[in-house]
Amino acid sequence: MTDTFDYITRFAIIVFGYCLAVLAAGFFLAAILYSQIDVLGYAMSDPFFEDVFTEIRNSWDTTGFYAAVLVGGPVLAFMAGGFSFFPAVVLIVISEARGWKSSLPYCIGGLVIGLLAMGTGSLFAVADQNIAAGLALMTGAFACSGVVGGFVYWLIAGCNAGRLLSRPAA
Repeated sequence: MTDTFDYITRFAIIVFGYCLAVLAAGFFLAAILYSQIDVLGYAMSDPFFEDVFTEIRNSWDTTGFYAAVLVGGPVLAFMAGGFSFFPAVVLIVISEARGWKSSLPYCIGGLVIGLLAMGTGSLFAVADQNIAAGLALMTGAFACSGVVGGFVYWLIAGCNAGRLLSRPAA
């Protein structure tokens, strides 16, 4: 009975850690790229969100840093979660099986996942859009957001990786 509860608890910690890591990566991307991508301006101009953002439009400076991070952060977190889910599952399973407790594999894995997300995102670019203009900033932002996400995951769940496998059988 205790082992079952321990495995369920560990799984819940892993899911919670992944969700917070994705949220941290999204907020980091919004903080770095708020002047490059106008997520808030797009949301304000969309008629579907017109009623939702009426309060924000009237009370906040809609071009400000905090408004862009608070609105763009969750949007970019959903995007980061979508791009990083399957590679992150592979990294989590390997790290749990190998018992990696250091932050280095998680940060390097996050870096690789961020670069893969950047490469995948560039496949959907418009053909007549100049990709090279902001490529260095976008590549650096995605790579660093992967490192931030990997580090946040390590803080919450990765530092105890393999804990259930290393204890003696009862």
